[in-house]
Amino acid sequence: MASKAWLLVKENIENGNIREWVRTMTEEQIALSCGVSYSSFQNFKKKYKELEQELIQGKKLLCKDLKSALIKKALGYDFEEVMTHITENKDGTKKKEIKKTTKHIPPDTGAIHLLLKNNDDSWHNDDATQIRLKELEIELRKVQEEEQEEFYGTEYLKDAFEQILEVGEENEQE
Repeated sequence: MASKAWLLVKENIENGNIREWVRTMTEEQIALSCGVSYSSFQNFKKKYKELEQELIQGKKLLCKDLKSALIKKALGYDFEEVMTHITENKDGTKKKEIKKTTKHIPPDTGAIHLLLKNNDDSWHNDDATQIRLKELEIELRKVQEEEQEEFYGTEYLKDAFEQILEVGEENEQE
């Protein structure tokens, strides 16, 4: 027999509440809205695949809607603004005036960049470029450090000391 807590969650799955709640709530808030503890909700997710699938489907729908909104913002759009003004005449009657205006929202370059970056392989990826540049910089610094160690390292000092001794011996012989 299913627990009372699971029946509460199952009822919200069947009503479509959970799929809708995923759009605006965390899993903790969804559990609270179902009337169960968060730990029970997590256990139900593991135990009952229908709950896990409902959460996944809700997240997929949310991502689809967000992508559509981002595309709309990237392309720009028109909308109609409706303003209602109510004025009172001298005789006490009210006059309602509705004014409709079409407004344009231009394309957003940030949205365009994000969509191209995520959907077009030929679009250069700034993040990947920056990471590669940092890697090259690190490699170059390592080579420079190695060369500096070679130049100032113990072998260099031994060679320099031997040369000094040789010069000193030559001066003594003269």
